[in-house]
Amino acid sequence: MLAAGARTYSKVTHKQNRNIIGFNKLHITEKPQIFMVFLQQGVLKKLLFCKKNMDKLIVLFVFMCMSVSHSQKKVMPESFIKSEDAKVRWVKVFELNGSKEELTERMTEHFKAREFTRNLVLENGALNGYSNPIKVKPIKGGPLYNPATGFIKIDFKENRYRVTISNIKFQPMDIGVSVGAFSAGSTVQLDFEEKTLKANQKDFKRTWFNRDYLMSFDEAFTKEMQYTETSDDW
Repeated sequence: MLAAGARTYSKVTHKQNRNIIGFNKLHITEKPQIFMVFLQQGVLKKLLFCKKNMDKLIVLFVFMCMSVSHSQKKVMPESFIKSEDAKVRWVKVFELNGSKEELTERMTEHFKAREFTRNLVLENGALNGYSNPIKVKPIKGGPLYNPATGFIKIDFKENRYRVTISNIKFQPMDIGVSVGAFSAGSTVQLDFEEKTLKANQKDFKRTWFNRDYLMSFDEAFTKEMQYTETSDDW
């Protein structure tokens, strides 16, 4: 019984070995075929190419990201215009139904009732005058900018009016810290151009901060100068 059992074990072992050897032979013989298929299809070449050029691909990707970032920095609010004499003005046209005469009468009453524009005077069919200071809050949070003023001109045409704000200046602002007879804070007006233009004054500063800066003022001026009709009807 032991011998028979030994023979049975030997047969089973030999059979398993044959299967294993057969599998290995099949695996070995198929390897070149699989390799040739990959080689013919160019897959192996592509893999080797990608590995060799991985650094180049990474550099290209970083360059593309920087290019997109740089192009986005150039996007400035179109309402701010720099003139040839290096002066910045804000210009925007608003649409509103009505004849030139109707809009002139309605807008004069409207803007005279608002704090920012109550100093405007109607002359030669246009509203003109210096604004009262406006406090502008940065659109992405942070401390308030110094209150700003500007010279406003509003021209009227049928179904639209154009607002131009020029000579924008930041007003002095006391921050509430004093030592004896002296108080901390700005003491002179600062021109808008000093904050927004490059040193050579040929173009706007192409930075994220300056873009957000201009967008903050664009939003504030639009809110003040856009006419919104209200109704008490339920």
